[in-house]
Amino acid sequence: MAMAAILLLSWQTEAAHAAGAEQMSNPLRADSEGEYIELKKDSVMYEVRRGDCLWDIAEKFLGDGSLYGDIVIHNSGLLSNPDLIYPGMCLAIEESVYVKRQNPRSKVSMWDYEFAMPDGCTTGIMEFGENGGNFCMSGNGVIACLVQDKTEAAVLTTSDWEACTKRLEAYAKEHLQGKTDTFSFEHYQSVKGEDIYLYSCRYRMDFSEYGYQDSTYAYLCCGMKLTKHLQAEFVGFDFGEDIRDSVRYVTASFEEQDDKESYSSVNDSNMAIWEAKEWELKGMFNSMAWVDGCLTYLAEKAVEQPEEKKETMTSKYPK
Repeated sequence: MAMAAILLLSWQTEAAHAAGAEQMSNPLRADSEGEYIELKKDSVMYEVRRGDCLWDIAEKFLGDGSLYGDIVIHNSGLLSNPDLIYPGMCLAIEESVYVKRQNPRSKVSMWDYEFAMPDGCTTGIMEFGENGGNFCMSGNGVIACLVQDKTEAAVLTTSDWEACTKRLEAYAKEHLQGKTDTFSFEHYQSVKGEDIYLYSCRYRMDFSEYGYQDSTYAYLCCGMKLTKHLQAEFVGFDFGEDIRDSVRYVTASFEEQDDKESYSSVNDSNMAIWEAKEWELKGMFNSMAWVDGCLTYLAEKAVEQPEEKKETMTSKYPK
């Protein structure tokens, strides 16, 4: 059997796959019973063209023409009469993404915060050689959790998200040397105005160094949410692309408990991920180095070195 298939089968015996979180972009309207988590996208500017009307614009961007009133609200300083728009007028359009909530009982509740878990997940400490986490969700892949006090460095690094995405791609190119591709980046705000950042990519696992002409792909996704006092990071990987939906769901669901009289630090007494590797993106956990270490460990565990490649006392200490 090909080594890629062996690795995939060995992984699936350790983690049963669960359905990924459903993402709905521009639904007619999320219902009022809290079945969806609403995420606000960055505003886009639309230049009105001849023949446009607000109903058509709302249908194009928001998925429902009857939501044209949202456009009026967001452009109240420009639109005194919603029936009067003209070519050349620039309207700010705020789009939303709705992430469907899963089992409400599948939730992690702490004194300082809470977040949801994808259906079917189990939790526990996981180690992959020198890398691991003291609170990992396994099911649809692995999602390691890191919660700490919000740092000025994280706020500064993510404040220019476009520049941050370029630095992420540059790091992967320099340090992972062709192992990663198909990067995607997302930036949202919660309904409370909290920033949510996600990045994902595909990771190529090459088995040639083990003596096999074979390769396979894994997928990495990292999410960060910045609340008033906390920064929560969720690092996920799997052999299926659904890991991005799961990480988005967990990250979006993270909520700081805001009914406390005072805030106390969560550092040194909370969820952690190791081994931490330095990089220039200050304040953000180096998820790429972590996943690289985890997947390298899994590959080495899944395959056996050919006899001619095995190290012996003679080859290690030649006469």
